[in-house]
Amino acid sequence: MKKSIKLLTVLLTAFGFTTNVFAKASVSIGTNFGSGNVNSAGEATTAYNYTSSMGYTAYLQTVPTISNVASLASTFSSSGANGALFYLGHANSSRIIWNYNGNTSSNYKVGITRYGSMCSMDGYDLLSISAWGLSNAKLGVYMGCESAKDTTNIASEAYAGGAKATLGWKKSIYDGDTDTWVSRFYYRLSNGYTIAQSRNYANSYTGYIDSSSITDIRSYGATSNTMNVLTPEVMSIKDNTVHTISVGTELKEADLVSYIKKYNKDFNEKDYVVEHITNDDGDIYNYNLVINGIKTTIGYTITNSENKIELIDNMAGKASKINELKQFVAKKDLRNFDKEAAIEEALNRHKVDHKEMSIKLRDTHVRYNVEKGRIEFVVAIDYYDSQLDVKSIFTETFEM
Repeated sequence: MKKSIKLLTVLLTAFGFTTNVFAKASVSIGTNFGSGNVNSAGEATTAYNYTSSMGYTAYLQTVPTISNVASLASTFSSSGANGALFYLGHANSSRIIWNYNGNTSSNYKVGITRYGSMCSMDGYDLLSISAWGLSNAKLGVYMGCESAKDTTNIASEAYAGGAKATLGWKKSIYDGDTDTWVSRFYYRLSNGYTIAQSRNYANSYTGYIDSSSITDIRSYGATSNTMNVLTPEVMSIKDNTVHTISVGTELKEADLVSYIKKYNKDFNEKDYVVEHITNDDGDIYNYNLVINGIKTTIGYTITNSENKIELIDNMAGKASKINELKQFVAKKDLRNFDKEAAIEEALNRHKVDHKEMSIKLRDTHVRYNVEKGRIEFVVAIDYYDSQLDVKSIFTETFEM
């Protein structure tokens, strides 16, 4: 990709043009909310890096204040058409907020709202999405817990306000899942796939803590668009982990195993647990490998979306090494791991650090993270700010 970008730049310069001919803006905002809280700066940086490589004049803000967010809105409004927006923070259907490092200064309490004018709420200055010149946005990603729960929401209003396509989430999403989703989504976009294809690829992963929430997305507008600015004619790069099974064919559960065996003749469905998810875009079937009763992060995903059935190989190259994985688990003695102590440690730390928020245990998960080579105990904690009515789910991971 980098070589093709350099070649294009040379050719444009030779003919008296510069890459500014293609200059479109992308803005990515996230922040570290402080010790023991959600950190969305990494996801914003991922969106920034990918959109920059795709040819956008990219702007990143991980220490948002009302002044620099307003400045970014002004910059984006004057940047021209076909830009990209990415936001991730504490959220609900009406707003997304940030508070860098839990800073008590009002300047650091900032957010965006779907309502028509700038307003203040519980010490936060909220900038209207209308200030962003939404007609310039080819894509707006409004990521956060329940950012699209209601029929009318911040993503739908951004689309109604002029954005060509927007995404929002219907459920509360786990912060331990957002980084992977964002990486997969923008990776796919950068390789010339459409917004819808990139969304589907991001959804098609067996390693999420809670697949049902991170994949429950409302999509608005022209999701058939691609986003690569420098090489808009780029053909989708073939990925040997994604296999098209059929186009225009009805998906039948009775055929699922045969689809997988077409690519892995040794597949034994008894070694896998199946999760069926139905969302606005179609069906997702996750087959997660299970070893000694422990769900792993690897497996296969079959999707039915956009009139196409696809099989995604999420085995991470381990399909022929299942016996090795079984030996690793067999050697682990998990009886001495104190789950209750881990839960208490996680809850106490968060309650001390964030007395202003309602904090409670959501759920726990035991999983074999094959990519990291460890068995994990994941504690999911609900955050709720009653004043702003915004939510997040923080995950703490302990190695067992």
